[in-house]
Amino acid sequence: MHPWTRAKAVVFAFVISAFGAGLFIVAGFAPGATISIPSLPFPITTTFLLPIYGYFIPGVFCLFIYPESRASLWKVKATWFAYGVAIVGGQIPFLSYLGSHKPAVPLTVSVTALFIVDFLVNLFLRPLWEAIMWRGIFQKGIRSFCSTKKAIFLSSLASTVSYGGYLAFLSWSGTAAGVVAVVGGVLFCQAIMLGSLYEVSRGNLWPCVVLHAGLVASEIVYYTKASVTSEFGPRVV
Repeated sequence: MHPWTRAKAVVFAFVISAFGAGLFIVAGFAPGATISIPSLPFPITTTFLLPIYGYFIPGVFCLFIYPESRASLWKVKATWFAYGVAIVGGQIPFLSYLGSHKPAVPLTVSVTALFIVDFLVNLFLRPLWEAIMWRGIFQKGIRSFCSTKKAIFLSSLASTVSYGGYLAFLSWSGTAAGVVAVVGGVLFCQAIMLGSLYEVSRGNLWPCVVLHAGLVASEIVYYTKASVTSEFGPRVV
């Protein structure tokens, strides 16, 4: 593995972010085609598929081009503390109940089943590919020229910028500017958590993937199945 330079880091971040933003823009203007699969409880739309490809395609490309990403992917051994933080941290969105008008968490069989299904599905969607690109490659690479703390900050900033297309999509969809700003802040804080956990895990991607998948599954359960509206609007993340 050749040491990374600042120029290489900028190019990498720009290409990944531009690709993802481009697909979000296409999703915003594409006709609303829907694919129904009987085994799935929800329809698949172009708005859903295109942004996922924004992470899947460059993630697969990076997996084949960068050998360090493959090494991180096959490394599953980490401390119980790291996996414990990942599992517990994935439940953070449920803290929203503390400030909502429905403080009772809906721990029913159907809600639990929905969480498990969404968690397992998301293990191999955005959380996995984002971990490969921004933690296994970018964050690890830029440590060639900066400290661990700066690497966490810069990788978090770069991954948040890569959501620029998503934030623009929210804005075009009529989401209030204040909400978009809050979502951007949440994404950055989430990236800080993931980057820090990656370092605690000594280069193991899987605690990051577990944490991220748990966060996404919790958000889906909270904002859809529970039908709870937060102070910022329904299912903003």
